Amino acid sequence: MEVFINDMLVKLEEGTTLSDLLLLEGISERYIAVAIDQTIIKCQDWKIRVLKDGDRIIVIGAIKGG
Repeated sequence: MEVFINDMLVKLEEGTTLSDLLLLEGISERYIAVAIDQTIIKCQDWKIRVLKDGDRIIVIGAIKGG
């Protein structure tokens, strides 16, 4: 299966969850927001949201500033 994460193609096994993908890509689950196909996914759903072929995932990190 193929998905896009921040416009980069990633090949995954069927049944991979959003949480699995973040772990595989070395992305900390803290201080980020994630959207799949332009829909924000609540962090409590990351472990149960199974990715589908062609999903477009956007990961946005919070930046501290002042």
